[in-house]
Amino acid sequence: MIIEAVLSSIIGAYLCSILGYYISRIGLSTLVFTIAHAALAGAATALVLGLDMTCLAIVFSITTAFTLGLLYNKLSHTIDSICMTLFSFFNAVALLAIYYSNTIVLATASISAVLWGSVLAVTLDKLVVLIGVAALYIVYTIAYRKHIDSLLFDKKLAEAEGINTRLHTIILLVIASASISIVLRIIGGFLVFTLLYIPSALASTLELNTRQQHIAIPVFGSASAITGLWISLLLDLPVGVSIALTTVLMAAVIATTRIIAVKIMYEKQ
Repeated sequence: MIIEAVLSSIIGAYLCSILGYYISRIGLSTLVFTIAHAALAGAATALVLGLDMTCLAIVFSITTAFTLGLLYNKLSHTIDSICMTLFSFFNAVALLAIYYSNTIVLATASISAVLWGSVLAVTLDKLVVLIGVAALYIVYTIAYRKHIDSLLFDKKLAEAEGINTRLHTIILLVIASASISIVLRIIGGFLVFTLLYIPSALASTLELNTRQQHIAIPVFGSASAITGLWISLLLDLPVGVSIALTTVLMAAVIATTRIIAVKIMYEKQ
């Protein structure tokens, strides 16, 4: 069980953190925020229906990813409003399902896994699926590196060059939705955003170039996840809370150290 938890934490954090880089650069943060809450709603609904939480989370999140991906270009001026409406809906569904699951199935342990994750929720089959998603991401980014780079640089220019930006947007959203749905069991639905946004934000704060960000972001994400998991096991804390706090504290220390170092160098000059 511990081996599965360690590997899932490393791979899940790698996927979430590097996907967070693409999400922020392309401007998909609001969409992924909504997709993550769709996964949370799916997992919570599964508690009431007695189904597998990860499977239903994947169904909810991928369906939402396809829908938003198709609407992204057509309704770009109203997509934020659509996302916030769906976010409110999925949040309400999740909370309602959690409320009923506590009274109908008495699934306290399962509710905890949905909210802030659990090492016990990591099984071999979930790890295999997560490895498959990671392999799909690697193959995709290698095969379409030039297209993705063009999309990151300038979306309109990429479209002018004949690149199907809608297709690549949908693919990235689907990979992100699958990753979130699985990692949700480890870190919890309300804390998964930590791995999606903080590593990318830290890299931007440190003013790293593109190549450095591609290396630093997943390394930091995986390192903070495995450190948080170790602290969770050592102090008997909820694993999601531990990973989230560890990620935030590590980012704060690194950013502060960077600021102090730059200030000292500036004063010496």
